[in-house]
Amino acid sequence: MIIEEKDVARLEEILSSRERVIIDFWAPWCKPCEDLERELEYLVDSYDCGDLVVVRVNASEAQEAVLRYKVLGLPTLLIYVNGELKSRMTGIQRAETIAEVIGCRERS
Repeated sequence: MIIEEKDVARLEEILSSRERVIIDFWAPWCKPCEDLERELEYLVDSYDCGDLVVVRVNASEAQEAVLRYKVLGLPTLLIYVNGELKSRMTGIQRAETIAEVIGCRERS
């Protein structure tokens, strides 16, 4: 599931209620962000990741979240497993790499 969010309190609620969460900080003017979005869509469609939610945060509209999560560049992925930060990735990432970090299996 991919959702959009910009409220910090709601992000914290999602982190505490889901097993696996990817927070994707992006902006509409960011070309690499578009490429990463396609990889995240492929991940959601092609891998079994259990209770995974991808939360897209438009950094241009969510300055409080950008500051709270110390985002310095776009795109930035924050990968959480059981509420703990497992990885921080900046730049374009392949779905396979993200799946490996979060513990997803490719659907057959």
